[in-house]
Amino acid sequence: MQALGASGALHMGAKFLRAHYEPYLSRAESKVYIPLETWTNHPNVFQSVGFTTASLPWYNEERRAFDLTLFQSEIVKIPSQSIVVLQISANNPTGCDPSVDEWRQIALTFKSCGHFAFLDLAYPGFVSGCFVTDALPLRIFVDTGVPLATATTYGKAFGLYGERVGHLCFTLPDAHTAQRAEQQMKLLARAETGAQPRFGAALVALILGNKELKACWEKDIRRLAQDLDSRRKNLKESLVRAGAPGNWDFITNQRGMFT
Repeated sequence: MQALGASGALHMGAKFLRAHYEPYLSRAESKVYIPLETWTNHPNVFQSVGFTTASLPWYNEERRAFDLTLFQSEIVKIPSQSIVVLQISANNPTGCDPSVDEWRQIALTFKSCGHFAFLDLAYPGFVSGCFVTDALPLRIFVDTGVPLATATTYGKAFGLYGERVGHLCFTLPDAHTAQRAEQQMKLLARAETGAQPRFGAALVALILGNKELKACWEKDIRRLAQDLDSRRKNLKESLVRAGAPGNWDFITNQRGMFT
């Protein structure tokens, strides 16, 4: 369903899960688990619809990198079929994304524990320069058979931040379930906003539906990612050249807009 940016998609997904996620309907307390180092609005979104939130470890302060061992050790301790929110590219605020192999290990753990993954894709293309490549963790989770929802925004990658062009998507087991979910999502959308903004969505559809415009946009995204990498490299080199104490490798090891 279309939503008001990724924030709106997270909100609508949270409301849908609060009302319909069966494993939580019989629990006295329904916790949503979110990495400790995350976008500051993630807890607010889920708490606003009645969920309790709890933190999971993500960032290793000493290595200034994602800590797979620590994350995995905690994810197996939480109740089975828990809802876990993860950013899948250009993590905000750490810039620390798991590697492809680490994503595969995480997906397998989710599968074995029955966890539900709520994936936030806010900066597609900002890491690799390719929208498809940056969305690879999503495909890994789908291929592994992990139940999930994805909140995506086109606002940043298309320069349409003020137009609030977002998208909420659920993977569901069959067409009948998908049809029932769609009806409930329509009711939610009607109650929340009535209708979604048209202008930004029409621009995105126009660009993606035109071969020449899409190629131009893909080139722009590549240049944006290259510029971010170049800025990181220049900053690191300047610090080293100035004799600033410490190891500055983390600046170029981390990706996206944040560090």
